[in-house]
Formats: sequence, structure tokens, C-alpha cells
Amino acid sequence: MRTSVKLDSTFKINLFGHSNIVRGPASSQELRSQGFRVFSHDHFSSRGYVEDKDPFGWASRLLTQTRAGSHTLLQGPPGTGKNLTADYMAFRLNRPYVTFSMKEEGGMVADWLGRTVLEPQDGLTVSKDLKGALRRAAEGCRIMRDGKEQILPAIICFSDVDRANPKQVDILREALEVGKGQLFNPLTGEMYDICPGTVFVFTSNRGLDSDGGTGMLTNPIDASIGNRFRGVKVPKPTEAWEKDVVKRSNPDLPSNVINMIVKGCRALRTEAETAYMDVLQISVRDMVDAAREYPIALEIMGDPVLAVRFCLEGTIEKMTEEPSLEALRSSLVSICGELRKPSDTPFDS
Repeated sequence: MRTSVKLDSTFKINLFGHSNIVRGPASSQELRSQGFRVFSHDHFSSRGYVEDKDPFGWASRLLTQTRAGSHTLLQGPPGTGKNLTADYMAFRLNRPYVTFSMKEEGGMVADWLGRTVLEPQDGLTVSKDLKGALRRAAEGCRIMRDGKEQILPAIICFSDVDRANPKQVDILREALEVGKGQLFNPLTGEMYDICPGTVFVFTSNRGLDSDGGTGMLTNPIDASIGNRFRGVKVPKPTEAWEKDVVKRSNPDLPSNVINMIVKGCRALRTEAETAYMDVLQISVRDMVDAAREYPIALEIMGDPVLAVRFCLEGTIEKMTEEPSLEALRSSLVSICGELRKPSDTPFDS
């Protein structure tokens, strides 16, 4: 018999091999109203997320360091679940959570920290302080319980930290300084307090996407903040893990089809690495996408093997230019044959 729990109260959960973790008390409405992200189980199940229950695994180390209040850098190849695992951890812990992308934010200090605007009020013009998204998150989430205000510290995730520009680095340098806990505005010199217990999680592909994830942080300015967080190396995924993700994302797909898709993508990855091709990285995302396309391709082709080969073509053609494409296509012959026109399909009508 299940014991019912209130979602706006604390209770114990198990996560990544850790037992009896206290889940945060904030309700979804309280989190959303203050700009924090709120996920559902469907967000993770639709992406095929697989929880690593190994207490010695990398996700367990991330959780250990987060619970201890340590800022952490997740370093590893793209498509290994770095950002999704951070999302999932915050979801299970029910901690206030926001994400920022160094590629998307573009270094606009005002977007992160805020700006002063002039507004009319009672016939006068007054200045108003509009807080930026990072500043609001760093103040924590305020909730009322039994007539008393509680402030819950947030987990703040930055993806692609190796692409931070100088102004972003200035902000993060002060935020990560032990004992300070403040956000620094490099334009005005102002400092803003950070709620004690706030944890920063950074992710990095260890270089540009096109280097196959084999380089280190590419921007030399990152060395000035690199000694202010803990590290977790995220390994390349195993074949079994990739099959599990694809299966969870596409539960109706036959196992032999999933095996062909995963083996095909891994063969493409191996061929590219062996030939030192300057290509985009192949990840589990490509496998999931190919699996989603498969039922449609099967309707057209009528041949399961040919349908798999057809779906993998989208992965090949994103990777590089001619003549390297033919070498990649050749690596699939032993797995799912050549891409050929079916002898009796709607193409012939």
C-alpha cells in the first residue's frame, strides 16, 4: 500500500544510489511564480532518461557535491546526458532550478543581472530596478509555511561554460569566490547577494562540438574560474545504455530495429574517429531521432532493414561533406546494407 504525500511538504527519496534524501517543500506554483523551472515525469520519460543508480557513478558524484554545496563542472562528450541529469536531479530534489546557455545568452549583462528604467509615478519620473533572471534566481525561492517565510537556495545550471565571454566570466568569478557569495555587475560595479546554499552546475563538451569532445576548455579566460568548482568527468556512453535510452523513448520499436540503429550510429562514430574526420559529434540524440523516424520510413519502404538505413542517412548527411560521406555510408553496409530504392514501393507508382 502506498503512503500518500503532499507535494508541498518534505519527504524522503532515493536518488543515484543515495538513500533517505530530503525532498524540498516548495510547490510547483511557488516555483513557477518566481521564475524557476518545473518539470514533469513526462519530460524525462519522453527523452528516454535512464537513472543511474550506481553510488560510485558520475551522477552520484554530482549529487554528492551538490548536497555538500560544492559548485561542479560536468565535462564530457555531447549527448551523454549532462544537462538532462542536472535537470533530473533538481526535479527529484524539488530544488528551485534555472538554466542558462552561454551560447544563447550572448553576454547581455542586463539579462542576467538587471537594469534601471525610468517610469512615471504620481506626475514624477522615478527610477525602478528591474532584476535580471540570474539575480532573481540567486536570491532563492521564498515560500510561506506556518506564517513564516523560508528562503530555498537554488541550483543554477550553465551549459557550455567553455564559451563564456569576458563579462560572463567576471560575473561568475565573484559568484564562485568562497566566502563572498555575490554577483558582480561588470558594468556598474554593483554587488548583489547570493542566497547561502546556492549551487552552480556547469556543463562543457570539453571544447568545440566539432572536435569530438576530445579537447579541454578552449577559452583561456576560463582558467580564472576553473579552480573554483569541483569536477566530474562524464564518460562516453556504453552501447547498452544507448539501447536503453532509445527503447525508453520508443517502447513499441522491436529490439532488432533498436540494435541496428544503435550499432549503425556507433559504426559511423567509429569510422569518423578512425579516419580523423572533422565532423559533428554523433550522440544518443541521433539514435532517438532515427528511431522516431523509423515507423514512417517503414510505411514507405516496407522493409525494416532498408527503413533503418534510410533513417540513418539523416545522421550521415549532417556530419561532413563529400567525399567523406561515402566512407561513412560504407561503414553501414554490414549492419543494414546499402541505401537503395525499394523494388515495389509507392516510389514506383
